[in-house]
Amino acid sequence: MAENIDYEQIYQLTFRKQWAELLELVYKYSKSASSDELVIRAVNTFENEFFGELDKGIPKDNIETVLENLFLLHKGRIYSLTEDRAIRVVVELVNIYRNKSLVLEAYNYAKFYPKQEICAEVIRLHEESLPKVVEHSQRNQIKVTENKNIANVKYTISLFKSHQEKEFFMAVRENFQMFVVYPNVALGRVIN
Repeated sequence: MAENIDYEQIYQLTFRKQWAELLELVYKYSKSASSDELVIRAVNTFENEFFGELDKGIPKDNIETVLENLFLLHKGRIYSLTEDRAIRVVVELVNIYRNKSLVLEAYNYAKFYPKQEICAEVIRLHEESLPKVVEHSQRNQIKVTENKNIANVKYTISLFKSHQEKEFFMAVRENFQMFVVYPNVALGRVIN
């Protein structure tokens, strides 16, 4: 039993449903979280309350930190969740990150449970967006990739810095057809 555990604080946080702060304390007391009966009971109470509220549809905007901390505690073997609840945590995180258009974060969580429908979809979409390696004769020395998302973007820039410059070029070319007209040449180079 650890000497510094503040049981009152743990139960106050549980009572006020301050889940993020409670999980921070569980991490702080991680050595005794798996053996101290009162800490285990508080965390079990938290888990049942939290997942009960999650089933009822608590606002999703304030649970991201709680879900991440819960996932880290589970993966760090500080506090073990059942398989169903671990899957639920990952699916919720994937959904939150996908809705925020944070594809890489959603993908990183989705890899833990790739058989879940939303996870499989996020993995498929992310892997489709990755550049494809192009086979060629020098593949041992250089890696060439194709990225279809970039291939459709026009990367050329205009020779003219402004609309007036383009108009002037066209007027000079039209009026002096016997001369070769070059863009971006200072008039001081042509006229004294």
